[in-house]
Amino acid sequence: MQIISTYTLHLLLLFILSCARFGYAQTLETMQSRLDQEVAQLNEARDEAVATLRQQYVAGLERRMETLSGENLQALTQERDRARNDESLRPPVLSDNPGVRHYQDILTEQLDRIERPRAERLAILVENLQVFAEGQSAQLRSQGQSAPADAWDQWAAALPANYLDLRFGTGGKTRFLTLLESGQKPYLIIVGNSTAEFPNARIDAPWHQCASGARTNWPGTLSQRLRDLGELRLGGTTCAGAHSTRFVNSEGDFRRGLQWVANEKPDAVIIEFAPGGDAVNRFNISVAESRANHEKIIRELRAQNPDVEIFLWTGAKSFDSGRRNYGSDRDGSDREVSNEPQSAYAQMYVDLANQSGPGVYHIDTFSIFAEILKDKGMGAYRTYFRDGNHTNQRGGEEIIVPEILKVLEFGNP
Repeated sequence: MQIISTYTLHLLLLFILSCARFGYAQTLETMQSRLDQEVAQLNEARDEAVATLRQQYVAGLERRMETLSGENLQALTQERDRARNDESLRPPVLSDNPGVRHYQDILTEQLDRIERPRAERLAILVENLQVFAEGQSAQLRSQGQSAPADAWDQWAAALPANYLDLRFGTGGKTRFLTLLESGQKPYLIIVGNSTAEFPNARIDAPWHQCASGARTNWPGTLSQRLRDLGELRLGGTTCAGAHSTRFVNSEGDFRRGLQWVANEKPDAVIIEFAPGGDAVNRFNISVAESRANHEKIIRELRAQNPDVEIFLWTGAKSFDSGRRNYGSDRDGSDREVSNEPQSAYAQMYVDLANQSGPGVYHIDTFSIFAEILKDKGMGAYRTYFRDGNHTNQRGGEEIIVPEILKVLEFGNP
C-alpha cells in the first residue's frame, strides 16, 4: 500500500523549490500548515493499515485461544484484550510467555512494515524542508533580520523531533537529544538509589532524595554536559537503599514513586535499581522479580507518555564486602546468598532493553567497569570509586557520563 502518492510528494517539493528559486517569502505559518496537511495524509493512511492489522491480529489470537487452556489461555486472552484497547497496538513490553511472544514478534514486524514507508517519506520531507528553511534564514540574515532568521532555524531544527517518530528503527540519535538540540527543553528524570543521589548541579524540576549528602556526583556532571547542548528540565527521585519493589509501590520514604514519575510525563527517564538495589541479598528480590517490576515501570511510563524514552543504567560492579552483599561475584567470598550475582541483574537490564522495542535503551557501564577490574586489577579499579558502591568524580566523568551521552547520540547497536 502506498501511504502518500509520489505525485503529492513531488508537488510539495516543487512548491518548496519554486519558493527558493523565485525568492517567494513564505511565512512559517504557511509552511507549517502545508506540512501539517501532508502529515495528516500520512497518518490517516497509516491508521487505516493499523486498524486492519488489529482486526487480523485479534482474530488470529482468538482462533489460537480455542485450542488452549490454563496459563497459556490466560496469557493469550490478556494479549487479545490489550490488542483491542491499546491505541498504538505495539506491545509496550514483549511477553515472557513463549506463545504470546511468538505472536508479538510477528505483530511488531508487521507494524514496522506499515510504519517504514511513512517514516522514509517523512524523512525526505523533513530533509527538504530543512534545506528550504536554511535558505530562508540565510536570505533574512542578509537583510539584517536576525530574529525571523532565528525562528526559521529553530523551526527546522525541531522538525525531526516533531515529525519523525524516533521510537522506530535501531540506532541513531534519540528523541531526547533531538529535542534538546532543537531548543525544545526536554524533561529528564533520574530514578534510583544512592548510586544516583546528590546531583550537585542546577535543578529545574522536583528532585527528591530520602537523605542528604554527597554519595555520587555523576548527575551533576551529566547536567552540565547536557546544558552545553541545549536547555532542559532535570529532576529526580532517589533514595539510599531503594529497590524496584519499593519504587513501584511507593513504600517508606519513597514518596515520589512510580506513579509520581509517570504523572510528570517526562521525555526521558534514567533508571538504576537492579544492579545497585535489587541485587542486595537482604531485599530478596530475584532477577525474575526485578524484571517484572521494571516491565511494570515501562508500562506505566508509556501509558502516560507513549513517546517517553527509558534508559536502564547498569551501574558498576561493587567490590567491598561491608554491610551489604551482592552475591558471590561481589568480592569472591562465595557466601550463601538469596539472590543471583550482581552481574545477572545488569544483564537483565541489557536483555530487557533489547526486548522492549524502540524507546527503551540500556546504558551498560557495568560491563565497562568489570572490564577495567579484569584488565587493571583492584588497585586501579578503586580509583573510580569513593567507596565500594559509589563512583567518584573520575568514575562519573570518564565512564558513566560519556556512556550516557554515547547512547543518547547513537542508541544501542
